[in-house]
Amino acid sequence: MKARNGPSTISGAIPSVSVSYAATGSSTKSNELGMRPMQERAYEKLGAKVGA
Repeated sequence: MKARNGPSTISGAIPSVSVSYAATGSSTKSNELGMRPMQERAYEKLGAKVGA
């Protein structure tokens, strides 16, 4: 049996998706510990579990 390389496409067409996001810069800002907002929230949740 011969292995196929990559997904099969119909008549050579390559599907594409274009996505754009609002660039607010909030994900690049960090707190005094150097953590981004998502990291800070995860750290707070982890701290709540460890301290309990």
